[in-house]
Amino acid sequence: MRMMYPPVNGYYPGEGGYRIKLWNTALENNWNIHFVGSLSNGPDSLGDKNHEGHIGYRIDEIAALLDDVLATYNPLSYSIAHWD
Repeated sequence: MRMMYPPVNGYYPGEGGYRIKLWNTALENNWNIHFVGSLSNGPDSLGDKNHEGHIGYRIDEIAALLDDVLATYNPLSYSIAHWD
């Protein structure tokens, strides 16, 4: 499964954030996932560092990127998240 998690506005909770728990859960359950996106970062413990999380972007800025990002990476699943 190709996953894009997520275009984010607001506060992003740490390098790798929730992707670390999601990645570990996938490994524990033998799920075959692949994060996609134009950005890449995270700790060594995160096996796939790709994402499309834009810290501090407003929702209108994310919306302006979304069509191109979805066309480029063609994820089977994606989420849009916001943290205050």
